[in-house]
Amino acid sequence: MPGLDVGDPPRLFQETFIVARCAGGDLVRDGWTELEHRFMDDARWWTLAQIAASAETIYPKGLAGLLPEVLAGRWPGEPVAIAWE
Repeated sequence: MPGLDVGDPPRLFQETFIVARCAGGDLVRDGWTELEHRFMDDARWWTLAQIAASAETIYPKGLAGLLPEVLAGRWPGEPVAIAWE
């Protein structure tokens, strides 16, 4: 992944995203691995509008386009494979 330097040796990431609903609250980093602490500068709650308008790099790419259906409670019948670039 261009611009992602997590050290030696090079790593291939395969991630799974799961939809969960909650009442919000403070995000905590308890239980994160050392690599996650090095890689993630910040974590916070975002609205769909904030994601869509952001100039930040947000993964998965195209998240803003996927969220309206999910937020409306419409789930795909099968898992969705999301291209990393």
